[in-house]
Amino acid sequence: MTILNVLKRLLTGNTANKKLNFKFALVFFLSLTSGCEQTPETTEKLMAAPPPNWNLIYQINSFESRISDYVPSNEENDNWVSRISFESFRNFGEADPIDVTLGEIEIDNGSCNFVQHFNLYSGFENNYPVSLRLSMCGRHSISDRGEVKMIKAIRGDDYFYVIRLVKRLDPFEVNEPEMSKSEIAAWSSYMKKIIVCNTAKSRHPCPGTEATGESDDI
Repeated sequence: MTILNVLKRLLTGNTANKKLNFKFALVFFLSLTSGCEQTPETTEKLMAAPPPNWNLIYQINSFESRISDYVPSNEENDNWVSRISFESFRNFGEADPIDVTLGEIEIDNGSCNFVQHFNLYSGFENNYPVSLRLSMCGRHSISDRGEVKMIKAIRGDDYFYVIRLVKRLDPFEVNEPEMSKSEIAAWSSYMKKIIVCNTAKSRHPCPGTEATGESDDI
């Protein structure tokens, strides 16, 4: 994914979430143009890892923002079928995870012939507010394929996190994606194990690696 595509993904969308999307884009841009000044380390951690045998294809890593994209090792970087993205943005204050997932749906509404979406969970995990949403795009205008996507948004104290799992399919009609319920359930189980913790705060304890997505296969 190019920097231009990242900014386009953040800045396109309908009016309800344009201000929020612009803030994401601004923080992302500032992180690219910032110098090499030393910044304090955060004790907040995203406990997540890609599934086994998925390869890193794109990464930005700065104090202000972090983005990592992975695809299965047997898929092409530019012609993938499945992709997972881990994103972290600093200084987002009281942004609502529900609003962020709905903002992503608004962006998809501008690129898909139709979008269905379902709130799978909104509440708290490890005492951080989270929202998990499933969306289905019948045909995306860029890939010319259908897409099923699961998005998890977590508002930490230091960073705002977005985890996005996407699978491209043949174009499909409403309620007819070629994806089994068991596969969607596996996605949900994988996402459920992704949490934010803080090694310095007992209110947000960090579990062992067995409680993360490190060994899960999707």
